[in-house]
Amino acid sequence: MKRRFFFSIMAVALLSLILCLGASYFVLLNHLDKIHGDDLADQASLIASQIEYDKKEVADASTVKLLEGLDAKKFRVTLVDAGGKVLFDNREDPTAMKNHKDREEIKEARELGSGESTRYSSTMTEKYVYAAKRLSNDQILRVSTSYETVLGLMDGMRLPFLGCFLIIALLSLYLAYALTRFILKPLNNLNLDDPRSVEEVLGKGGYDELSPLFRKIDSQKRDIAKKNHQLVRRQEEFNSITASMIDGLVILDRQNRLLSVNPAALKALGLDEKSAGDLIGKNIMEVTRNEDILDGLIPELSEGSYGEDGTSKGLAETKNLKDTADRFDAKSGSNSGAKGAGKGSGLKDYNERKQVRHYKKVATFGQRTYQIDISPIFTEGSPSSMEDDDGTKEWRGSVLFLFDITEKAEGELMRREFTANVSHELKTPLQSIYGSAELLNTGLVREEDRKQFVERIYNESRRMIQLVQDIIDLSKLDEDSDILQKERVDLYEVARMSAQGLESKATGRGIQVSVVCDKIPRGEAVIYSVPTLVHEIVYNLIDNAIKYNKDGGAVSVTIEPAGGGRIALSVTDTGIGIEQKYMERIFERFFRVDKSHSREIGGTGLGLSIVKHAVHAIGADIKVFSEVGVGTVMKVTFPPEV
Repeated sequence: MKRRFFFSIMAVALLSLILCLGASYFVLLNHLDKIHGDDLADQASLIASQIEYDKKEVADASTVKLLEGLDAKKFRVTLVDAGGKVLFDNREDPTAMKNHKDREEIKEARELGSGESTRYSSTMTEKYVYAAKRLSNDQILRVSTSYETVLGLMDGMRLPFLGCFLIIALLSLYLAYALTRFILKPLNNLNLDDPRSVEEVLGKGGYDELSPLFRKIDSQKRDIAKKNHQLVRRQEEFNSITASMIDGLVILDRQNRLLSVNPAALKALGLDEKSAGDLIGKNIMEVTRNEDILDGLIPELSEGSYGEDGTSKGLAETKNLKDTADRFDAKSGSNSGAKGAGKGSGLKDYNERKQVRHYKKVATFGQRTYQIDISPIFTEGSPSSMEDDDGTKEWRGSVLFLFDITEKAEGELMRREFTANVSHELKTPLQSIYGSAELLNTGLVREEDRKQFVERIYNESRRMIQLVQDIIDLSKLDEDSDILQKERVDLYEVARMSAQGLESKATGRGIQVSVVCDKIPRGEAVIYSVPTLVHEIVYNLIDNAIKYNKDGGAVSVTIEPAGGGRIALSVTDTGIGIEQKYMERIFERFFRVDKSHSREIGGTGLGLSIVKHAVHAIGADIKVFSEVGVGTVMKVTFPPEV
């Protein structure tokens, strides 16, 4: 704007100067012509009058003789007869001069008595003025003179003239610069953040015409501020929503640069949550090189693949992940992609090279399992041109979800293992039952051996029934733990009844089972819990202590206060013990440290798993202490009554 003001003022000044010079030239030219013409006509009339007077005074005097005695050095005097022949000329030889009858001033004087004319030199720098007067004897007296034209004067004064022109031009330059600064100074000092000051300055500076413009600017400024506030609020809402998500969310632009990443995604990728701000704008390859993620991304587009309106001119073709990574490294951390495929290739052409679809894949990051979900983002409802000529939507980026499915994956693994274990555990007794029954049915068994086969069928059937019951108990714990009713439970009585129910099994191996209350009266060992689950916990712990005990060993059940209104129940045996490397797996379904020993004693491998689920369902806590060859202590701490 400043430059435009300056050149506009300068152009006006120079144009005015040129127009003034042109006007002065024509005005001066007309004025000089009039002065010289009038002066010359007066001279011709004066000389003609003098000649006429002298002829009257001197009878024999001729016009030529009279003119020869005339002192007229400033003027050229010529005498022409009626036929145009030159009779006298004070500057040239009359005999060498041409006939003048066709001269304009001669013809006009012959007809009208007087005549005038002007002629220019070949260079146009000198002008000749002629004035003719007819005498009484029909001879024509002509007086002429020459003078420099304005062009001639200017040519002669070109150096002073150019000097003056240069001075005027420089003065105009300075005045244009000063005037530009003077005009724009109030505008440059305007504070658009304060509309009142703008109005005040405009009013004092004589810029009333600009007031509507600045009022419009102020109105737009308020609208922009309002919309910006709304955008900030929406961004904060978006950040709050994504921050509270348990699933990872990453939003990428069309160059696969991060636009947004939530804490869950940072945690999944093993990044510090505080680094989220530093990651925005970086390429996804600077954040992670996980192939499971990068393989699902739409190939990155080059910066030159877009027009000024944001529409795609072509898409870079990425054949595989390695090609993309190599090009990314070659650009020192900035993957610019390959050149576009050509004008009009667009998303339609890209779909022909690679199918753009929903990408899903399960991958493991560290100790967690995630489902990677990548979807392309297409423009819809944008005011700019975001579609190709054929109406194909323009791809603008990608959204990446990381769903934590660790528990689901573990559950699925447990389900498969559970199914395999149940099949195996059922198959073994069924085969034994089937084989024994087949031998009995065919009559190949001797009479004295029939009892042994019947007992085998009985024991294996009982083992199958116990396995099915344990599976049913686990299913109930998995499905109905949230709706079980709690009530007051006498823990000592539950322990005593469980020990009594297992007395025959313990007596058969010479194992002594005792139930005692330590530092708490028997009648006060009461908890508020689910009776059936408490019974399952106590019964299975005592049963497990008997199964894995030594013959002639001992099982001690101790009930004692645990502080804070809690009561603890400990089951101690003198059995084989558990190695430290197996401690974390003893609660897994069908896991047994010594499978051969477990099969001998008829264990299903579900007892401790039932205990774990029941403990979790009632909000209790269980701890295991064991030493190989010495024994094991399993301690359950029940929560206080609420």
